[in-house]
Amino acid sequence: MKADIIDRLSERLKHSELGEEQSFLLHLVREKSSLDTIFNTIREGIVVLDEAYDITYHNQAALELLGLTSDAKGQALSKFVPELKIQEMIPSENGFKRQEIEISYPEFRHLICTIVQQSEIDGYIIVIHDNTDLHNQSQTQNESEQVRLLTMLAAGVAHELGNPLNSLNIHLQLLGRLMKQVDGDEGTEARDLLNVASGEIQRLDTIIRQFLGALRSDKPEMNPIELSSILREAIEFMTKEIEERNIELEISIPERTPSIEGDETQLKQAFFNIMKNAIQAMPQGGKLALICTGDDDFLHVSFADNGGGIELNKIGKIFNSYKSDRHSGTGLGIFIVEKIIREHGGRLDISSAEDKGTILTISLPRLGKRIRMISTKNNQEISDE
Repeated sequence: MKADIIDRLSERLKHSELGEEQSFLLHLVREKSSLDTIFNTIREGIVVLDEAYDITYHNQAALELLGLTSDAKGQALSKFVPELKIQEMIPSENGFKRQEIEISYPEFRHLICTIVQQSEIDGYIIVIHDNTDLHNQSQTQNESEQVRLLTMLAAGVAHELGNPLNSLNIHLQLLGRLMKQVDGDEGTEARDLLNVASGEIQRLDTIIRQFLGALRSDKPEMNPIELSSILREAIEFMTKEIEERNIELEISIPERTPSIEGDETQLKQAFFNIMKNAIQAMPQGGKLALICTGDDDFLHVSFADNGGGIELNKIGKIFNSYKSDRHSGTGLGIFIVEKIIREHGGRLDISSAEDKGTILTISLPRLGKRIRMISTKNNQEISDE
C-alpha cells in the first residue's frame, strides 16, 4: 500500500471502536507497510506467484531487473521472463531450487533465481540475485588464462615449425641455384615446381605469424580501413586451397564499402579461420558463399557453407578453446575469431542445421557509429560510397 493510504487508514482506525480487532488490524497494516518498505529497499528481486504461475506481488528490484510493467500483477511471469522455466524448477513442499539464467531485456544480465515453496502460501516465492558483474569478471579471468596458455602453446609450436621451415627455404634456394644450370624443358619445369614449393613455405610462414599476432595482441591497432579490399585479399590467399578441395566459391562483395575502424592483420586472420573451418566442413567438396551487406550502423560479412552443419547442443561450445569435433582440429579457430571480432566492437552470429550447412556472420560497426547492443535491422544492400 502507498504511505498516504496507510496513514489515512491508520487515522480512521484510531477513532473507531473495534477494540482488540482494531489494534490487530492496525498492527497488520503497519507491518505490511514496513515489509513493503524493506522489500522495495533490498537489491534482490522478489516475485510471488500463485499456483497458476501468475504474479501476485513483486518488489521494485524485480521490476527493474526483469523489466516488469506496472500492470504485471495477475499476468504470467513467463510473459516477461521466458528464459525462466518455472515448471522445470518447482521444488517440493518447504523446499527450494536454484536456476541460473541470462536475459537480454531490459538489458543483458546474468541472474541467479531461487524458487521456494512453503505450505503457508498457495504459490511460490522467487528470489532473484543479479550476478552479472561477478559472472563477467569470472569470464574475463577465464578467457585471460586461456589466452595466456594459448599464447605459450602457439609460441612453442611456432618455434618448432619455424626451424624446419627456415631450413627448407634455405635448401630450396640452394637447389634453385643448381637448377639454373639445367637447360631445356625439364629445367624449366623443375624451376617452376621449386617456385611453387617456395611459395607454399612462405604461405605457411605467413599463417604462423598471423596466428601469433592474433593471440599476442592485447588490443587491435585500430585504423580506418576499407573492408571489401581486405576480403578480396583473404579470398585470394585461400583460393588455391578452395580449388584443390573442389569447392565452388560464390562471392557477392560491393566494389567499395563504407569505412570501418579495425586492425587489418587481425581481421584477415579472422576471415582465414572462418574460411578454413568452412573448407574442412566440406571434405567431399561443396559450395562456399561469401556475402557482404550492411545497414546504417554495421557492415555484415556472411560465410555460408553447405557442409554437415553443427549439432544444436554443440553450438554454444564452439566458442571454447580446444573444442573441436575434427580429429585434426585444434578448436582454436572460432575462439580466435570471436576474440578478434569482440575487440573490434562487433558481433559474431552462427546459424546452423545438421546436414544442411552453417552460416557465420560477422557484424562490424561502421566508422564513427555507436555500437548498439540490440539486434540490427534486416541487412540491406551496400551502395558504393
